[in-house]
This record gives sequence, C-alpha cells and structure tokens, in this order.
Amino acid sequence: MAWCEVHNVCYVFGFARNERLRRMIEEPMQQARRQQEATGQAARVFTEFAYQTLSGSCSRRLRVIAKAEYLEKR
Repeated sequence: MAWCEVHNVCYVFGFARNERLRRMIEEPMQQARRQQEATGQAARVFTEFAYQTLSGSCSRRLRVIAKAEYLEKR
C-alpha cells in the first residue's frame, strides 16, 4: 500500500479478517445471520468504514468495504 501511494497508483486490496476487523463488522454479521435465519438462504450485508492499519503499511486511513456473510449451515 505504501509503495502504491508513493507512486500514485490507485489500488484495491482484499484484507483477511482479523479480530479488529471482526469487531468492526459485528453488527452487520448479526444482521446477515438474522436474514439467513429468516429466509433459509445465504445472506450478505455490505458496510463501509475508515480503517488504519496498525503496522504502518499505509500512511492514512483507508476506505474499507466489508462483506458480512452468513451461509447456510455455518
């Protein structure tokens, strides 16, 4: 991310979930679970928020689009 910013490269990255991100999408995950339980079908809820890495790999807060997904039997 830092290299992209230095070289003015626009980017999209996928983040692996970690405990910090899990806490940030807790409510959308509960919403997806309620939808799945009501319909019996897989449910996806999207949300967005600002996120700054703790590792310093990025110099600014990022716009994150998160998918909270609750699948059948999971």
